[in-house]
Amino acid sequence: MPKNPKVLSEIKRILKTLNRSNFLYPQIRSLVFGGYEEEDLQCIIVIINMNDLKIIDGSAFKKYQPAIRSAWKNLETECGRSEEEFHLVRIPCFFIENLCFEFVAVPEVIQFLYENPDLHDVYLGTTQIFGIDVKAIKNLGLFDQINLKEEIIHPFLSGKGRLTNAAYLMYQKDEIGLMASN
Repeated sequence: MPKNPKVLSEIKRILKTLNRSNFLYPQIRSLVFGGYEEEDLQCIIVIINMNDLKIIDGSAFKKYQPAIRSAWKNLETECGRSEEEFHLVRIPCFFIENLCFEFVAVPEVIQFLYENPDLHDVYLGTTQIFGIDVKAIKNLGLFDQINLKEEIIHPFLSGKGRLTNAAYLMYQKDEIGLMASN
């Protein structure tokens, strides 16, 4: 178990909140994409909706919790593409000892599953993280069904294009280990 109980309780709170349905997301609010290892760090990618970035921001900027604020960092990556052609994608990450939770806002995945409830048995399962049951992807064939836009064509003033968060998912897709149990 992690040494800092405040940081542990914060990630548990976030995972519980993101897996609780609400009026906007009655079926699926977030999904664990999977995990991968980088050096001595175990990374877990969680797909969220754009609205839930407010939960992430609220945690990252907690006024009286410096241990929680310092657990948050931004991952900046070019997703295997040329840094001269594209701006970096920024992914908010929560670090707790040798674990990193990456929260990637790709609402198209959640929307596709909302519109196709008959596919839940094929693509969705559950897993446990710190004793909390969370929804998880169990079949990467899901991404063959969804037309994810990875690049925004119109360049910024700098002449560079912009990558979407979906580009990060597709970049990590071959490295990912699925975590769903059923």
